[in-house]
Amino acid sequence: MDILDSCLFFDVDDTLYRRLDSFIKACQKTLPKDFELDYEELYLRRSYYSEYYLEEYHLGRINLEEMYDLRLNKSLGHYGYQVDHQTALEFEKQYRYFQDHVELSASYQELLSKLKAKDIKMGIISNGVAEHQRKKLESLGIERWIPKEYWVISGDLNIKKPDIRIFDYAAKLLGADNGNCLMVGDNKDSDILGANNANFKAIWLNHKNEEENGIEALAIVHNEDELIELLTKLYLL
Repeated sequence: MDILDSCLFFDVDDTLYRRLDSFIKACQKTLPKDFELDYEELYLRRSYYSEYYLEEYHLGRINLEEMYDLRLNKSLGHYGYQVDHQTALEFEKQYRYFQDHVELSASYQELLSKLKAKDIKMGIISNGVAEHQRKKLESLGIERWIPKEYWVISGDLNIKKPDIRIFDYAAKLLGADNGNCLMVGDNKDSDILGANNANFKAIWLNHKNEEENGIEALAIVHNEDELIELLTKLYLL
């Protein structure tokens, strides 16, 4: 793989920004004050259920409102709490609002500007509801560096990572061979295993400090600074 001639793909959630910040704000605004919760732990539980119910949504087994309710209440259920349907929808509304107003860090902006100046081909491969993911990307201002036609979102295709077809689609969209593509993401199953199975190379942004044994990746980094330092070296920026 020739790194300088490769196509570089980024995941969105927990890669280009941290969902936890928006999640905590939404919890504090909508959940009952007497709920005793570790927001970070609750966030991890909801992330798990979000993946599961997103698949159910893509398969047409549940609608959006059911997905919003189930993934929150299943998470809260681990602590003996539940909220009514309207509160679950209000939580989603607030969470979406805070996510729709996220900002890209100055370090990421500098990195993407340097990559673009060097004519590195870049794209997005993201799981999620298409409308929601596009709003986040617009809030982050990603179009300055990556054209909208290179935003590959599972909700548009009804295919989600780690299905190799979404990686195949993204590579073809940028006119690249899979073996000359590099995926950057935080999810070891969706991003890293999916990339491996599609013959992409991968960089794992393991900021949750998950078990790393057995993971095949070009590199493993643990925070935004380490990722930017690595990409700067790889692409000779």
